[in-house]
Amino acid sequence: MTLLAILKMTSFATIISPEILQACDLARGALTKLAKASNNPKDPFFDLESPLALPEEAIVVNHFRSLLGSAVTDEPQCNFPEITGEITLLRCLRGRVFDMEDCLRTFHAHIAKRKEHGLNIIRERIVQNMKAKAEAKTKAEAEAKSTDSTLDATAATTTTTTTTSDPHIYDMEDIKNGTIFKKYVFCIPNCGYTPQGHVIIFTPAGEHDTRGMLSEMTADDYFEYLMEELVRRQLQLEYLSRKHNRLIKMFQIVNCSGIGVWHVSHRAAMVFSERLKVVLQTWPEGMARVSMINTPWVLNNFWNNFFQYLFPMRSRRKFMMYSTQYRDEILHLIDPTTLGKLLSRGNNDHQQQTGENGKDGLVMKGDLELAAGSAREVMLHVDSSCKEIKVIVEATTRDVEFSCKGYISRINSEGEREKDENGDLKQESSCSSGGDTGGDTGGDTGGDTGGDTGGDTEGEEKDNVKRRQSTSGSSTKGRIVFPKLMVTQSTGKLESILTREQIFGNVQKGTGILMFSFSNKHSWLRSNKVSYSIVKTLFTIDESPNPEKF
Repeated sequence: MTLLAILKMTSFATIISPEILQACDLARGALTKLAKASNNPKDPFFDLESPLALPEEAIVVNHFRSLLGSAVTDEPQCNFPEITGEITLLRCLRGRVFDMEDCLRTFHAHIAKRKEHGLNIIRERIVQNMKAKAEAKTKAEAEAKSTDSTLDATAATTTTTTTTSDPHIYDMEDIKNGTIFKKYVFCIPNCGYTPQGHVIIFTPAGEHDTRGMLSEMTADDYFEYLMEELVRRQLQLEYLSRKHNRLIKMFQIVNCSGIGVWHVSHRAAMVFSERLKVVLQTWPEGMARVSMINTPWVLNNFWNNFFQYLFPMRSRRKFMMYSTQYRDEILHLIDPTTLGKLLSRGNNDHQQQTGENGKDGLVMKGDLELAAGSAREVMLHVDSSCKEIKVIVEATTRDVEFSCKGYISRINSEGEREKDENGDLKQESSCSSGGDTGGDTGGDTGGDTGGDTGGDTEGEEKDNVKRRQSTSGSSTKGRIVFPKLMVTQSTGKLESILTREQIFGNVQKGTGILMFSFSNKHSWLRSNKVSYSIVKTLFTIDESPNPEKF
């Protein structure tokens, strides 16, 4: 009989005193009250805000540590803060809703799995590699500085700050056999951060080829790859949680465009998913949200009938299934520029056009097929170097509705998103469409908060407003850059120049994406075609934007 089987039959109830059970109830109630007081409809369970231990929770963490005994004091895990530290114990307690017996069983199971799959050995290898890379980098920088006495000190400082902001960043090639797996199951494990600091992961699942992967590598090879990624992620989230003073997790965006029956019918992949689930369930509260976008009907059916049952009930609520209308739901959690770059990856419609004085512009052009009752979108990244954009739209079959929205974030003189005095990303109300975002930023919920909490202090109310703003992040609804207009064959081509004022509004310096929409939703019987050309003109070397105008 395996150790895990023994753990499942083991009862820890006899060592849990009534005092501990009462403390668990108080901790559970305190977190629930705080979530209700924040009154944020976009984060009703506090999965995103996730503060570190409340006073009531800290008491339960101490009880938990005491009950674990040698499981947290034995070598080698006693030297691993990402396994036996207060933050990880808090993850376990919250993930198991302060069910102390379940928490004890989960933690012991994770320790057993680490031994079974050699995770401690993998950790030692990762840490040694990180130290070697850091030493090599320090040596190279010292040599470069000694050979070039005119080195710009400011640039050196900037480079160091950027690199050390998250020393645990990694990509697929950093993991054993990652170069091979990148060909078949590509993802970007570190592509940005949410306003709360959660790590953004991007997975284009429609491009995955698990059959091809298993023809070159074994399932055990891929499992070892994922176990190394798990260890790396544990180290990273522990570091970021301490840095941000918040329980940092993963925020995954899964682009399901292209997924079909061929993907979800691979039996070997299903067996493998079940094997991976056994390990992941021993390390709860590592995921904040999984946003599955562009989901086809086949995936919705697969999720409802099978895939959701791979996860415990608490984890299922973190999965959000969106079709093509997902942007208003996730743009409050991810910088629009990041989203635009991720979704435009591999777009072959883009071609570079060299402008005068060495400045590059961008031409996007193509023909789109619009099924009956459908719409297509084209994204364009813009920043403060953009002077104007020329748009040409031609309905080649019948009438097409055209419009454009902008999702713009304000940036400071250093090229970073502006932050407030507490270090949180600012809420860009000026980038949104008037009243659309009032409720998101707390405008509609302020009165409800006071009534629900029965007399919050001024400081508590400020904290609640700050949490709502933190979770709201950047603009959610976008602002209208070009209103809806029907392009017809009788009127000919639509030609328009989008000025800097139209693109950025009152933002003096910003970055983000423009979303050009071509809609055939007014026709439920006939398909349509449209040709478009979008030309972005940049400021030349001799020109510069005048922020006083905006």
